[in-house]
Amino acid sequence: DSRGNQFLWVDRTGKTLEAFGPAGRANNPALSRDEKRLLFTSTMAGPIDTWVRDLARGTEQRLITSPPFENAIAWWSPGGDSVVFGSDRLGVMNLFLKNLSDGQEQPLVVNNSYKAATQWSRDGRFIVYTQVESQTNRDIWVLPMEGSKPGQPIAFLHTKANEFLGQLSPDSKWMAYTSDESGRREVYVRAFPSGQNLTSISLAGGEAPRWSADGR
Repeated sequence: DSRGNQFLWVDRTGKTLEAFGPAGRANNPALSRDEKRLLFTSTMAGPIDTWVRDLARGTEQRLITSPPFENAIAWWSPGGDSVVFGSDRLGVMNLFLKNLSDGQEQPLVVNNSYKAATQWSRDGRFIVYTQVESQTNRDIWVLPMEGSKPGQPIAFLHTKANEFLGQLSPDSKWMAYTSDESGRREVYVRAFPSGQNLTSISLAGGEAPRWSADGR
């Protein structure tokens, strides 16, 4: 509607507990591990930028801005001291890291394919992202991380089906994701990093899985 989106707190049954933040053009919320800050994308100030909301104070500020370029979906590092985000400042949407202590930004994955981060694993060892290829559509890739230093990207699922929205379990032993290999979007789980032991999760369509905190 004309008011845009509204962020909500809901309990595990889906009951709305509280609305927070002004209604507006805000998307892609990502809660910090200590549950004190919320990353989100917004066009409130023009181009898509990454914002952070202090949940205790109720204040918001732009965290990443590089007009006229767009800065897209962002995720916290486990320690909350840095953020991985997408930006098209070098052409297509690539992945960058911002260190929150000194404000420095550095490229993580740069090539000619559109990509979007979907998670920074709870143990800090991997950034999961979706990459789009002309021959294989959306694929799930993983970027190994040692602190803020990236390793070589690994293609986890790279088929003609669309595989996207990957989410590693808290122990990084399983990958939940969305795929349309059956003809419609469903949620699956595979062992990580082998890709074996395929398990179908949803029964009549599904997408955008999230793990519970205990990984069960």
